[in-house]
Parts: sequence; C-alpha cells; structure tokens
Amino acid sequence: MITGSFDPFTCGHQYLLDTARRFFDTVYLTVFINSEKAEFFSRSERLDMLKAVAAKYKNVYVDSYDGLVVDWCRQNNVRYIVRGVRSPDDYEYEKAMAEYNYREGNVVTLFVNGVNEISSREVRKRLKSGEDISGLVPSEILSLLRKKQGI
Repeated sequence: MITGSFDPFTCGHQYLLDTARRFFDTVYLTVFINSEKAEFFSRSERLDMLKAVAAKYKNVYVDSYDGLVVDWCRQNNVRYIVRGVRSPDDYEYEKAMAEYNYREGNVVTLFVNGVNEISSREVRKRLKSGEDISGLVPSEILSLLRKKQGI
C-alpha cells in the first residue's frame, strides 16, 4: 500500500507506485486525510487523480480512509506500506510512523529513496502561480490539474 494525502499526486508518487508494482501483486493507493494540512484538492478530486493514474494497471486499487493507516491495513489484510524518503527529516518522521504501525499492527514499512524531490507542496505552489507543472505530475492527471489552475 502507498499512503499519502496526494494533494496532488506527483511524479515522486508515480515512482513509488512503479517501485511497489515490481514487488507486490496488488498495490493500493490510499488517500488519508491529514487534519494538520490545509487541503488544496478535495478528497473527491484526489480520488479522481488516483483513479486516472491507476486505470492503466490491472493490479492497482484506489481507496480513501479517515482513520489510522494501521487500522486500514488490518481491515484490508495489508502487511506492507511503501513510503518515499527524500531527506533525513523525512526519514525521522517516517521511521516513527513505521515503528507505530509495526508495533500496533505488525505492518512493515518499506522505505524507498531516490524519490523525485518535488513535493506536493511545491506542485501546489507552482500551480497557484501559473507555472508549467507538466514535468512534475503524471500526464494522466495534467488536465485535471490545469482545470484547477483555470487553463
């Protein structure tokens, strides 16, 4: 499973998806709502983005959940989470969550580095300023983002 707010889905998320598909027969892209983050795209818009990306794969499924990742994993019999790590700060944050998920649900987190450095936050910033974002997000969702941009 790949978790995140996906606000929006980026080429870095695509890299994680491509990596996860090499190791797992089934991959879930699951939107988790983070109440500490102000959302730019609605849950519905984010699910539409994920569905557009997942449409070309037979083994990728899209979902959303309001609770804890470990609870979603239990309910869906998922034992592994794939997370991207861009920096030492990312690692420290992700490590604490991974330890919790393992302790509470025996869910293992696999860290992938080499992830695209562009964050969702950076994509939103560029989108708001009217910059071209075509190299930062998968082509399947570019039209959805441009619509939000008003182009």
